[in-house]
Amino acid sequence: MLNRFRQAPRFAALAFVVLSIVWSIVVAALVTHELGHVAAAVVSGGDIASVELRPGRLPHTLLSHNPSPGFVLWAGFLSGWIAPQFTRPAWRIKRLEIGAVLRLGAGFCLLAGGVYLAAGVGLRWTDSGQLIALGWPAAILVALGAAIAAAGYAACRAPFGELAGVLRRDRSPWLLASGWLVITLTLTAGQQGIHAVVSRCLAA
Repeated sequence: MLNRFRQAPRFAALAFVVLSIVWSIVVAALVTHELGHVAAAVVSGGDIASVELRPGRLPHTLLSHNPSPGFVLWAGFLSGWIAPQFTRPAWRIKRLEIGAVLRLGAGFCLLAGGVYLAAGVGLRWTDSGQLIALGWPAAILVALGAAIAAAGYAACRAPFGELAGVLRRDRSPWLLASGWLVITLTLTAGQQGIHAVVSRCLAA
């Protein structure tokens, strides 16, 4: 019992690291997906009514005029899948396990985006549901989503195991927790900054 009590601070630090990593990866997946919609809407001449990218809120893009809805919808998926792969040059960074987290994040974006594409076919309000309304066959969306998700799952396995091993072996995780506190705060500020810049550009 006493040993468990002594271990409590370590478990708290590890829990914070895990939550920080999960938060960072999920935010990256959502923001890269949404920025794809925004870029495609601008390129195709659409009129964006509002964009939500602020921390703690579900990102979304609303268009008042959308001349190329299929292009805008697919751009979100493609951006969410492809953009995180450009972190590859940093995958060898060992400090704070940043490289492993970036690899895990790149794989997760494939996994999450694929699942969203495949599972969303039954819901009208999802991107997949809107693609079906535009004439895309549900079977194709499910098959493509499943294939992308499978590739993402395969890409996640190695970095996930690497991170799990590090967290199990780390007897003094406070340095890791402190580093990820800084990273999380920086990413949160960056997300707020992206929202501000995009909103300002659209208002100009």
